[in-house]
Amino acid sequence: MGIIGMLNAGIDLALSNQVFAVTGGDTSLFTDLSYWINIIEDLNVVIQPLIGDAMLVYRMWVIYGRRWRTIIPFAFIWTGLMSVTTAFIILTIKSNLSGGLNGSNVTPFVAAALVLTVINNIMMTSLIAYRLWRITRELRPYIIGQHTLSSFMRIIIESGMLYTSTAIILLGATVSKNNFDFIAAGALVQVTGIAFNLIIIRVSSQKAIGDANVPVSIPHAFSLQTIRTSRAHGVSVECGVSPVQIHISQNTETNDEETMAVK
Repeated sequence: MGIIGMLNAGIDLALSNQVFAVTGGDTSLFTDLSYWINIIEDLNVVIQPLIGDAMLVYRMWVIYGRRWRTIIPFAFIWTGLMSVTTAFIILTIKSNLSGGLNGSNVTPFVAAALVLTVINNIMMTSLIAYRLWRITRELRPYIIGQHTLSSFMRIIIESGMLYTSTAIILLGATVSKNNFDFIAAGALVQVTGIAFNLIIIRVSSQKAIGDANVPVSIPHAFSLQTIRTSRAHGVSVECGVSPVQIHISQNTETNDEETMAVK
């Protein structure tokens, strides 16, 4: 995703240089979808969401216990998205379209692809968040303090909202045939990679914080000299026994500044 994002930024710069420096202001190159630079840009725009949605399907498959039946509907939606985007690329290569993304022949394909990716992201992000919330609720009685799954759930929701909101903005600009769709399409390529990298970075940060507070076990020992036994009539007597040692471990959180030990 990072490579695609950098490639798209470089292609945008090359196109701007071609329009304003080489041709002296021939802005028709911006909307000529058959131009080779625009074809590469269109490939970046469609490949990035395909990769992102595929990663989201895989994530859901893992979170739901690697059960294939849970991802079948979303895999079908992803297949439909790939079919629509493939038809869009073939259309831009074979046709001499000068209207850009706002062309009457192209708009239905772009809108259909965006609708599919928005539906997939909203549904899968919601189901993943629900799964994490349910597990957190079931484990809450057995855990003291904040559970890390709740933090992961917020990270998943926030990253999903970042990508989905950008796709919805692009969908609105495409349907209304506003020239803002050229800006939104470039932003979608970058935001897709940013959203998934944010998940990796923030989860790693949470893990690092957790590793800094690793609980340590401090053994405590004391000697047990006597025990009590009961007779038939409830009379207790003390009997001498061999020394017995009982080891008790107590978990104490530590950090880099100080180490606290309970004795």
